[in-house]
Amino acid sequence: NTYQSTSTYGLQFANSAGAIQIFKSNDGNLGIGTTSPTRNLHIHEGDSTLAYIQITNDTTGSTSLDGVSFGITGDENAVWINRENKDSLISTNNTERLRIKADGKVGIGESTPDELLHVKGTNGAIVIDGDGSSNTASIKFYNDNERSRITSSYDSGGGGRLTLHTDTTGGSLVERMRINNAGNIGIGTQSPSGRLHAAGPNTSPQIIVENTSAAGSHAAKIRFKPSSARDLGPYIMSTQRGSNSNDGDIQIGDENGTIATFNFGRVGIGIISPEQILHIKDTSNPGSTTGSVIIEGQRDGTANLLE
Repeated sequence: NTYQSTSTYGLQFANSAGAIQIFKSNDGNLGIGTTSPTRNLHIHEGDSTLAYIQITNDTTGSTSLDGVSFGITGDENAVWINRENKDSLISTNNTERLRIKADGKVGIGESTPDELLHVKGTNGAIVIDGDGSSNTASIKFYNDNERSRITSSYDSGGGGRLTLHTDTTGGSLVERMRINNAGNIGIGTQSPSGRLHAAGPNTSPQIIVENTSAAGSHAAKIRFKPSSARDLGPYIMSTQRGSNSNDGDIQIGDENGTIATFNFGRVGIGIISPEQILHIKDTSNPGSTTGSVIIEGQRDGTANLLE
């Protein structure tokens, strides 16, 4: 035990020149490079911008670039260095929680991450918190600049909305799609008035439904389901006709088949290949005395005329 000028007792280890290098204070703190340790273990480097603990073994070597180092730099950045071709692990409660692979990939709940960041769990999720209703929470995607973004924000009237943005040729982010707090999806509009609302200039198509099959008949169909109790509902279908890929027709039908066809400027009802501007064909009941076409209207109690 030695008595110091600061009136504290402790155990000190000095070099041949008498400089104290290790000091065990009377209250139990151990100091390396300091005679006034403020923690159970206090390491202080007074002649370097980097103070760290280095751990090596016979396979890692013993040079300054070997093993694992923990420390702090001159600008007070924490340092954790694994110089070897091995993984770095963080565990809690005797269970691995995070792994940094030797190739730089990070796994959270995953010991063999497939990408730069791989998160895995029973209900794996990543939380991005904007910290307040007036703020946004975003995922930004960069190449050389920010090229796209997904943003969650507070929607007018309450709830939240999700917006998708892409970069224009001029280099500014523009909102392309949003899902509002009512569940409506808007493409090209920030005020979708239906479940799907697409808007754009008249020089570009609003919605394209494309059949990418290279073989067989080509048809693109939009199906309507009026009720969840129904398996099938009415549909609108575009089909290709003839050898010219630009030739096609539009068919309107239901589970009983095609009802109407629009083909080459002709309209067919009950027939998919109308021969004139209007072609109506009824084969439902040949013996019926009721007409296939009924035009009915009244004006001031008098039947309308057909011209």
